[in-house]
Amino acid sequence: MRPRSDRWVLGGLTGAVVLSRWLLRAQVADDYDSFGFLLGISQKYDLARFQPQFPGYPVYVALGAALHRLGLSALPAAEAISAVASGVGGAGLAICARSLAGARAGITVLALHLVAWLPWLLGGGALSEPLGMAFAIAAFALLALEVPRFGASGLCAGLLLGTRASYWPLVVSLFALALVMPLPGLASGPTSGPARGPSRYRVFLGAASGVLVWAVPFLAVVGVRNVIELGTTHVSGHFNQWGGTVVTRPDLLERLHAFARGLCFDGVAPSPWALAGGALAVAAAWLVRRRQKALGDPFDVRPVLVALVPYGLWAFLAQNIVEQPRHLLPLVEGELLLLGCFLAPHRLLATALCLIMACASAPLAYERHRVPPAAAQAAAWVMQHERPERTFIAAGRSSRFFEALAEPFPVRQHVMLGDVIGSLVRSDRLPEVILVTSEIDLHSGRGPGSPLPNHWGIEPGPSFCRDARIDRAQPCLGLSRLVWSFR
Repeated sequence: MRPRSDRWVLGGLTGAVVLSRWLLRAQVADDYDSFGFLLGISQKYDLARFQPQFPGYPVYVALGAALHRLGLSALPAAEAISAVASGVGGAGLAICARSLAGARAGITVLALHLVAWLPWLLGGGALSEPLGMAFAIAAFALLALEVPRFGASGLCAGLLLGTRASYWPLVVSLFALALVMPLPGLASGPTSGPARGPSRYRVFLGAASGVLVWAVPFLAVVGVRNVIELGTTHVSGHFNQWGGTVVTRPDLLERLHAFARGLCFDGVAPSPWALAGGALAVAAAWLVRRRQKALGDPFDVRPVLVALVPYGLWAFLAQNIVEQPRHLLPLVEGELLLLGCFLAPHRLLATALCLIMACASAPLAYERHRVPPAAAQAAAWVMQHERPERTFIAAGRSSRFFEALAEPFPVRQHVMLGDVIGSLVRSDRLPEVILVTSEIDLHSGRGPGSPLPNHWGIEPGPSFCRDARIDRAQPCLGLSRLVWSFR
């Protein structure tokens, strides 16, 4: 059993994780997907209207809806779940680290989780990743106990599938570890001998129970046929049109760059100097280990690799890692786990690394808390400068920010200027002010050198930005005025 002082430190760090996420949480939904969750929580759960998008994330939305019915508005409800889940995930990482490299490793990895950028960013937002990560880490941590809890581990895995279905490779890895790991715990590695007795197979019963908890009400609300139809459409669109997979973004060098950037810069320390300082700390620890081997016994990395390599391949090939580093959250948490285990014997270096990461992440977390997304800034400008009765807005994924304005501005979601003009010519009268966002392709797919349609012109307007480390997908958004004339 750990000393009481260790338990107090771990408890304090877990509380600090929750508070850091909650106190510096987003004041406005961060993006289109966040809006989808909030609409599903507070209004109508409708996958066809992307409230939220398929596969529906029923566990996350149900928890948010429960808090909403208790009196919380949708955004704080969703963010409260994310903040608490981030704390639970950090505590689970500490359990895994203790199993791999001892009690001090648990404290180190939890401290790193506290200040790493991607866990902090997502822990203060309205997205399903933190809750999904909490279930995933809890599932592995329950296997890492001195007496593994196979049934409870499987239950967490089943709930994970209803929270973040794209984390399915983690469930496959969990099953593999459960089948090959020795008893007790993971500390002696996954290949040192099979566990005795049938207890390991409880992981499958637990997973089935976890799936039933959410799948039965989910199918009852949405309908089996509707789920199949929506799923077929969404999966096809994700892989072949808009999902940012290797099919739609086939440049492997671009994907490798985004992958590395997400694991290090966007994931851990969002600053060149912080990355350099972290690299020096790790290098110094490695040199000390080579000279004084007693300071750091080797720990078994195989369970971590079994857990994360399948997901890493899935994320690299089938997720939008170029614009959405959040898809790399499981890999970032695994990276922190390995880093914490490695640095645990080197207290001063571990402390220095945590301080370096905190100096890079904390100001950015405060900026995210204080500065709204570019689309929210643009919507606020429209609210201040235009009137709904004379204004038409054409936007892409930012459309939900304009639709959420206190006054009902006419908003249409489009991709091409040709579609915008088609909507306008079908209306009874041409609006006095036609605003198009920078998401709209003004050349309708014909290339930047092609002319605009006859009689139509563009007058550039204001542009709004937020740090790209907070929002890789849409750090800036511009507004332009579409005008028509006889000439």
